[in-house]
Amino acid sequence: MAASKPYLAKGCRVVSSTKLFTASLFRGGAKKTEKTPSKMPVPGENPELDAETSVPTLVGVSIGLVSVSTLVVSLRLYTRCFVVRSPGADDLTIGLAQILSIGVSIVTILRQ
Repeated sequence: MAASKPYLAKGCRVVSSTKLFTASLFRGGAKKTEKTPSKMPVPGENPELDAETSVPTLVGVSIGLVSVSTLVVSLRLYTRCFVVRSPGADDLTIGLAQILSIGVSIVTILRQ
């Protein structure tokens, strides 16, 4: 059984969607707006843009959250080890996770 051709009106042809999109780009279909930057900003090129940084906020939030989580984990480990006197594998896991969390925060702060 032979494959049937799609019905097309006289003078029409089948064109892939990729070709249509490419053709619309060449006709000026995709235009650059004023809000779209032409290139990524280079550090040192624009002092006003360089002054807009969020590093102090990032460092403050990171230190604050790590401090709170360390306090909570420390209280949990103290309670499980000295008050209840039954530490388990979950306590070892949460202690290890807290140490890794502190490490990630230190690396993040140092990379700024």
